[in-house]
Amino acid sequence: MAYLIALDDGHGLGPKPTLGKRTPNISGVGVIYENQFNRAVVNYLDTELKRCGFRTILVAPTDVDTPLSTRIATANRAKADAYISCHYNAGGGAGVETFYHTGSSRGRRLATCIHNQVTKGTPQKNRGLKSGNHLWVIRKTNMPATLIEFGFMDDPGLVEAKRMIDPAFQKECAVETAKGICEYFGVSYSTSSSSASSTSMPSSYPGSLIRKGSRGEYVKMIQRALGGLSVDGIFGPKTQNAVKVFQRKNGLSVDGIVGPLTWNKLFP
Repeated sequence: MAYLIALDDGHGLGPKPTLGKRTPNISGVGVIYENQFNRAVVNYLDTELKRCGFRTILVAPTDVDTPLSTRIATANRAKADAYISCHYNAGGGAGVETFYHTGSSRGRRLATCIHNQVTKGTPQKNRGLKSGNHLWVIRKTNMPATLIEFGFMDDPGLVEAKRMIDPAFQKECAVETAKGICEYFGVSYSTSSSSASSTSMPSSYPGSLIRKGSRGEYVKMIQRALGGLSVDGIFGPKTQNAVKVFQRKNGLSVDGIVGPLTWNKLFP
């Protein structure tokens, strides 16, 4: 089964746009609402990820400003493998920054993979990775989560603000985010749907225990399924610890060894 990614376009447009989440009145353009950008990026990102073989779930599928508790519950109930929240910043600054939970090594790695890709695009100030422990979508989700602020809607000169309605920039942000997600899960980013099966999971147990010291493609499959690991095909201490965490979370015997029961939980 392919990885499931929860996609969150921050705030909303209906029945009224989220209060305060908009640009100043831009000459020749007017007011741009944050969710106009967020929703466009999520729509592009949804397409990018599906083409690469991921499954997705939109936690705010309408224009309504869906409550944060509903968004989080939707992702948790679906047991998503990652939570991606797309936003545009405010406060008079400029640049891109990415938030994660400081208590989650997998969350930090997810944020790092995405942030490194996003900062390769349109030249912007790199504001770095930041603690998102105060953010509900970071703090309350059961999976690695990250929130990306792709720019400022009230930056000096309103250069970044104007980009919010530029389809090329919207798609660029989505492509860069998709590449970061692919990197995190050890999946090749593809511009063609022909490789969409690359995130599919095997269904049958290989027949022998996979444990510390094991090497090969089966180890890579396990590392991809666990997430947050380097997909190098080497079952080392980090992979063993990740297996133990997974076993504990799923009520299995905690021995760090992938036998039939653990395999079937990893690849239902």
